[in-house]
Amino acid sequence: METIFKTSRFTRIIYPLIILFSVFAIIYSIYFDGNILALVIFLPLCILFYYQAYQKYVLQDTAFVMKNGFGGTSHSIAWSDIEKISLDKKDIRIDYTKVNGMNGFLILRDVENKDLLLELLKNTLSEKHATISQ
Repeated sequence: METIFKTSRFTRIIYPLIILFSVFAIIYSIYFDGNILALVIFLPLCILFYYQAYQKYVLQDTAFVMKNGFGGTSHSIAWSDIEKISLDKKDIRIDYTKVNGMNGFLILRDVENKDLLLELLKNTLSEKHATISQ
């Protein structure tokens, strides 16, 4: 089983526009002003916005995986490590235990079909915890 959810279309449209503006600002600053400082300021912003623009949330049999804009895995949490899934304001909050034994949490923002994702997360978590306790 593998179910994939993405960030909202609004986020996927706005962040690339911000990236495009930043790239034009870098080119303008370097070409007309000769200011290399703009590269230092705007390039990390471009990377940050691209990273945030394309989050994918994947529900697998063994874990819940978040993939970032670069295609890599940013977080992978085994179902047995997840303690609680709740709705925090308008966002989904996942409380889990890290590998080192400390508690951590993730906030999932701007998700398409957020209600469906929340329902699937809760159902899968209850199934996995029921299987583990038996």
